[in-house]
Amino acid sequence: MLEKIPRLTGGKSEYERLWKYMWYVILSNRVSLEGHPVLSDPFNMPSKFVFRHQWLWDSAFHAIVLAEYDVSMAEEELLNLFASQKPDGRIPHEVFISKEFCRLFWDVDDYAPWTTQPPVLAIAVERIMEKGGSQTFLRKAFEALDRYDRWFRSHRDADGDQLMAYVDYLESGWDNAVRWDEALPLFQSNPEKYGKLYTQIRMAPVEAIDLNCFIYNQRTVLSTLADQLGLRAEAEEYRRLAAETAEGIRRTMWDSETRFYYDILEEDNRFLGVKSPAAFATLYTRLATEEQAENLLEHLLIAEEFWTRFPLPTVSADHPSYDPKGYWRGRSWLNQIWLTYHGLRRYGFEEEARGLAEKVLDIMASGPSCNENYDSSTGEPLGAPDFGWSTLALEFLADLFSTT
Repeated sequence: MLEKIPRLTGGKSEYERLWKYMWYVILSNRVSLEGHPVLSDPFNMPSKFVFRHQWLWDSAFHAIVLAEYDVSMAEEELLNLFASQKPDGRIPHEVFISKEFCRLFWDVDDYAPWTTQPPVLAIAVERIMEKGGSQTFLRKAFEALDRYDRWFRSHRDADGDQLMAYVDYLESGWDNAVRWDEALPLFQSNPEKYGKLYTQIRMAPVEAIDLNCFIYNQRTVLSTLADQLGLRAEAEEYRRLAAETAEGIRRTMWDSETRFYYDILEEDNRFLGVKSPAAFATLYTRLATEEQAENLLEHLLIAEEFWTRFPLPTVSADHPSYDPKGYWRGRSWLNQIWLTYHGLRRYGFEEEARGLAEKVLDIMASGPSCNENYDSSTGEPLGAPDFGWSTLALEFLADLFSTT
């Protein structure tokens, strides 16, 4: 398989070595489980050394990278997730190799727990569409994402404002993040109150900024797919829903005083006030105004906030709970950097995007390393080695140098 990868030219030797290594990582994490009752299509484990099941948002990011190599492999990466979709429309958080693991970790007698993960599948579907994905796949994707969006409306929007809520910190993908430090004790102090809104819940509902940017993106992709499939009524419905979510984000989540986007509590739309790179999802989805984008850029480039040694810690470095080695409490993750990099480019901040890419690549190339996450203050590789979504940095190299 490695003989098919494109060649990188024009970069320094350390970059060329990193390029080859990351292609090795994404391709060597791929597995086929012949005869498995759920995981019947090939997919990528996030890390063959540590994480050996299939996760929703990991696979979306894997598919983005695989689409640059072989679009049919990118399509395959998502098929198990579509097949695992529940009757109510939920696409599960993860799909385990065995029910025993699911019972151990979630106390659920199934191959999947009761949670979902950040709805980023549409980002991967959009990339596959751009790379010439098959009509068969795109129709299947529309059907799955349509049911998924309807599940969000029915199960994650108790107040009906088209802003979705996380009700479990683990389904956010951000696990133990500082973002949830207020919502968790709120729920624990009055579980009956929140249990009336959601049947399965472990924190006070948070209308998260990144979640709703992804919902907005999902709806724009669904409208585009519907147009391509000749589904005019559905296309119009999703354009309307996307506009409602966009309006809600801009109206309720922007703080003009600190000039930043924040998560809010569903119950009263109160800012949670934690600065995190989730706010930069408004750049990726082009939801920020030009002035807001300039404001967000200012925050990004402050060393005491997000311009750390390895940039974009999962909480601003000036927060009292910032821990550069903390899992989702200050480490840096490549998926957040990838979203922000593309967001910067979409607003014309090309120099800053290049600077962000180079800060990341210089550290990764020094190993080379392709780890799950990095110490944001030193750049030390942390977490699982050979981590799939960290190969998103291949796009930085492809943009900076020529490939053949």
